[in-house]
Amino acid sequence: MRLPLALYRCTTNGHEFKEPIVAGGYGILQMWSSTPGRTAIEEAATDPVFDEVLEILRTIPEYAALDDGRRLEAFDAVFGVSCDPDPDGMPYRLNAHPCCPQCGSCKTKFVCIIEPPEYVEAAIPYATHREWFSMTRAERRERLRVALQEHLHPSWPSV
Repeated sequence: MRLPLALYRCTTNGHEFKEPIVAGGYGILQMWSSTPGRTAIEEAATDPVFDEVLEILRTIPEYAALDDGRRLEAFDAVFGVSCDPDPDGMPYRLNAHPCCPQCGSCKTKFVCIIEPPEYVEAAIPYATHREWFSMTRAERRERLRVALQEHLHPSWPSV
């Protein structure tokens, strides 16, 4: 697909780099992994897993106790555990930025869409959920609970 390029800046070392950005329609979300250049598309409007993750999260007391903004942030942080990892085995994350291809830091910031527009042909895969579908509902809930705990309390053990 032909995609516009966006400029990002590494906040760790100041590197600037370009990556394709999916400027899709309703419910088309771009996910990034911690592997530089690895991205996937999530079709939230038509993917039943998107709704299922939200439904399961609502049954977890720690999630239900969060305010709206923190719930959205938590959802974005944990949704990736329902997706198969990137080809290097790293999980995807919603509402993230790409990691720096020069130093590998994932502390990056969106700067702008390149003007005048620059485009690139990119084959971005759609998110898949093969492992998720092989799990029971209880296993799915536990995976989300652990991911939520790790997001809310990064220094706590996940057991």
